[in-house]
Amino acid sequence: MSAAIDRLEHPVRQVAPAQTMFSPAPVEVASRSDEAPAVAAAGHYQMQIGQNVSESERQLLTDLDARRVELEKRRENLERREQEVAAQESELVARLTELRTLTRTLQENRKQLNHRYEARMEQLANVYGSMAPSEAAPLIAKLDDTIALALLQRMPGKRMGQILSLMEQQRAIELTKMITERGQL
Repeated sequence: MSAAIDRLEHPVRQVAPAQTMFSPAPVEVASRSDEAPAVAAAGHYQMQIGQNVSESERQLLTDLDARRVELEKRRENLERREQEVAAQESELVARLTELRTLTRTLQENRKQLNHRYEARMEQLANVYGSMAPSEAAPLIAKLDDTIALALLQRMPGKRMGQILSLMEQQRAIELTKMITERGQL
């Protein structure tokens, strides 16, 4: 193509298509005033060219235009994908924020429930501890292991010993083993 341009006597005319980061550089084509100018409609590269432009040069322009169109489609596709990824990222951030808030709420609720449970157990331990050991022992012996342990562990050691001594021997042994395993004696 450069040999054909070098042979031309007239100045080169540069056509500047709209530039994007994917657009090819402008193509320079010369025209001779003594020949009838032809318009090469190679899509984006509409320009006046002389009749000395070969078919291979026209094909090159057509190929370049096709490549530009392909690159433009790729760019649009990439932009669309970037927007989709950004939207998904926003959704994930929102979901993560929601999950963190929910986790904090659940932790606070659990703390409140534990606090209420501890307060109730402390109150019950005071009630059973203020009873006569002969009255408290048969009642505590009939309670679920978890509750019986929770009550006994909240009592002073002397009161716990008095109550355990008045329980049925096997039940007192079981509760004592559980207290020992928990390291609460």
